[in-house]
Amino acid sequence: MRTIAVIPARNCERSIANVLRQVHKAGIQQSVVVVNGSIDKTANAARDTINTLSLHAWVCDLADPLGPDVPRALGVLYALRLRPTDLWDSCVIVDGDWEGSFGNNLARYIRTASVRGLDVAWPGEGTRRIDDVGETSGVISRRQLQSDITIWNEALKSIAPSLKGACPSRAPLWISRRICATISPLLLCHPGLWMAQCVLVSQSPQDSGISLGVIDFDARWLGNPTRSRGHQELMQDTLIGDAVEGVAALTGQRQTREWNGRLRIGYHADRDIEFLRQWSASIQPCFV
Repeated sequence: MRTIAVIPARNCERSIANVLRQVHKAGIQQSVVVVNGSIDKTANAARDTINTLSLHAWVCDLADPLGPDVPRALGVLYALRLRPTDLWDSCVIVDGDWEGSFGNNLARYIRTASVRGLDVAWPGEGTRRIDDVGETSGVISRRQLQSDITIWNEALKSIAPSLKGACPSRAPLWISRRICATISPLLLCHPGLWMAQCVLVSQSPQDSGISLGVIDFDARWLGNPTRSRGHQELMQDTLIGDAVEGVAALTGQRQTREWNGRLRIGYHADRDIEFLRQWSASIQPCFV
C-alpha cells in the first residue's frame, strides 16, 4: 500500500518538523504540506525538515488562510495531479499542529485501514485531544464537545450503524485513491458533506463496492496545544453546524446549520471555497 500524507498547516513553525518526522516514522514516503495564512516560518521549517531527512514532499505556501478543512481538499487534489499516477493509492490526512510521538500509532492506523480494505476510515469517538475535552483550560465541557458526534450517532444508528462513533471532522482521515474517482475531493472542505456523500454512495443500488469504517486512534500521542475559550466555542459551532448540514444531506432534508434554536456558523464562513474551486480548475501548481 503506497500512502501519501496531506498535512494542512497554519502557524505551525514549532510543530511541523515533528509532524513530518512522525509521518516518516509511520512509513509514509511522500507528503504534501499545505501552509496557508501563516504569519510565522511554517513553510521554511517544513522545507528544512524535508531537506534534512531527504523526504519526497511538496510544500505550498499560500499567503491567505483557507479556513478549516479547505487545505485538506486542496492537498488531496494536488496529490491526484502528481506523476506518475501510480505514485500513491491511499492518502492519510494529519494535522500540522500535532506535537506528540504519534508515528507508531499512525502506522497501526494505516495498517488497519489497509488490512480491512477500507476506502474511507474516520477516527473513532475515542480520538480526542486533551484540549478538545477541556482538561487543560476547563472552559468547554466534555458533553458540549461531543455534540457533533451525538448528532451523527443519532442519524447513523439506523442508516449506517457500523459507523457509530465516527468523528468526521477529526484527523487522521484515511481515503483511497479510487474513491476520488467516485466522490469529488472538493467535498473534503466540508467534513459533514463528505461523510454524507460517502455513506450515500456506499449504499447505492449500483453496489459501488465502497468500504467505510471507523478506527480508534490514541489521541494521547498528539500532544496538547492549548486553545482559548473563544476558539473552542467557534470550533464547536463549526463542528455542530457541519454535522447538522451533513445529516440533512444524508437524510434528504433541507440544508441548515441551525441546532437547538441557534445558527451554528463558527469558522464555516472562513472557508475559502471559491479559491479552492478556482485552483482545482486551473493547471497552475502552487507547490514547490
